[in-house]
Amino acid sequence: HDQNKIVELFPERTHPALFGPDYLSLMGNSKVVLNRHRDELEDGPNIRAFEVTGMGACLLTDRGVEMSHFFEADQEIVTYTSTEEAAEKAKYLLEHEDERKKIAKAGQLRTLARHTTSKKCEVIHNYLNELL
Repeated sequence: HDQNKIVELFPERTHPALFGPDYLSLMGNSKVVLNRHRDELEDGPNIRAFEVTGMGACLLTDRGVEMSHFFEADQEIVTYTSTEEAAEKAKYLLEHEDERKKIAKAGQLRTLARHTTSKKCEVIHNYLNELL
């Protein structure tokens, strides 16, 4: 089964891979970032969920159930369960700037308050101290 690469399907909408500050800048300058997890059994968000929200863009992602342990759907991120729903919600978010910005800001505040590396290290530190 032969599948075209996304760059072949949409050459005018793709660009070479970005890394580091260039990648984060792109996230921060985006209105909506579409996120899709790989088909794996692990629960929880991938790193992109935290990169996008941390940089202040509106995250449109799959895995609504697992994501609810980290973000509040439709308040801090937007979730979808099908390609059609993702397209519908992306269009809605692009047409409703105030709502999109409100969700993006709330997602950013959640990430900066609870999901940074230093915050996660603090949680681990506190847990280990309780065990000792």
